[in-house]
Amino acid sequence: MQENVAEELSPEALAELDADHIEGNRPDDDGSVIILAFAEPASTSTELGLAAVATAVKFLQMPLREDAGVNQDSHGYIRTFFLEGLKWPADTWDHWIEKHPQQKVIKPEWCAAFGSYCVRKAYEAAGKSLPARLCGSASDLQAKFQAADRFLLREKLFFDNGPIRDDAPAVPGPGDLVVFHGHVGMLRELYADGSFITIEGNTYKSSPRKDGVYQLNRNSAQKRDDGTFKLVGFCLLASVDGQPPASQESPTPAQQSPAPTQQSPAQTQQSPAQTQQSPAQTQQSPAQTQQSPAQTQPSPAPTQPSPASPQQSPDPTQPSPAPTQQSPAQTSPESPAVKLQVPTEPEDGEVSEPPPSES
Repeated sequence: MQENVAEELSPEALAELDADHIEGNRPDDDGSVIILAFAEPASTSTELGLAAVATAVKFLQMPLREDAGVNQDSHGYIRTFFLEGLKWPADTWDHWIEKHPQQKVIKPEWCAAFGSYCVRKAYEAAGKSLPARLCGSASDLQAKFQAADRFLLREKLFFDNGPIRDDAPAVPGPGDLVVFHGHVGMLRELYADGSFITIEGNTYKSSPRKDGVYQLNRNSAQKRDDGTFKLVGFCLLASVDGQPPASQESPTPAQQSPAPTQQSPAQTQQSPAQTQQSPAQTQQSPAQTQQSPAQTQPSPAPTQPSPASPQQSPDPTQPSPAPTQQSPAQTSPESPAVKLQVPTEPEDGEVSEPPPSES
């Protein structure tokens, strides 16, 4: 039996799912927070985190927009975020306003559902269990992850003016969820000065407003209109449960197999020998022309026949050109003509997910 998730939503969560988090706190465009191109990331990437980010990037590049009404899209992706990311029953989403007539929006705000969907897909693909329950609101996410000791508060990570503290107990990484007041995003990269890049759903960057999935430059020192920090903290997911990418934790193929690399010079040394034999064979054509005087030195008399004699009665010591061309191997028995075959090197040999089914 499916759980009725909507009944478990706290009053704070219901208020968040009904409220436009951008009112009075519009997101900053990329120009407002400058991240230098040569800035060094302060976080460590993991395969698990990169997988979650990759899913988010697909919707970023699509791009996903609310093109079918408030908090709805024509392909049904936003609905899927709730059903698959949060495991909501379809009835809860489909009859949201009937179940919650006091709500001001026909469908719930979906920023947390988007982030949860990307995280869950990465964990499922890696065969890992989530450390805490994923929720549809920022306040419930914070509560669940704090109970699991997986929530890092802003003041524990950053100084008030922005930079990362020297005594920070942990550093979030790509694929972790970023919790703001009433809003959720996914961390793509974090820098030592306190700036960070997010991929967020249910947001926008410029006017005219077109809500959807966007990449934003953020800073830990940004404040709301009431003077409080926008950032609350981070749900620590892939930064704890993931492993560094294979390219960072294992040597390259060249480092893994030094023996074949040492054998290559030997094989390379054999090649010149074969290469030296090649000119000999390549020079056989003129050599055949030179063999005639060489063979005629033992018997000079026959080498100087009258001009007509080679045509009338060729000298037995002078093989005819045709046989000489047919059997170069006989004139040089040690010639490895068959070894000159150059081995042919073997030729070296993006996955869009199908639109989610609306179950």
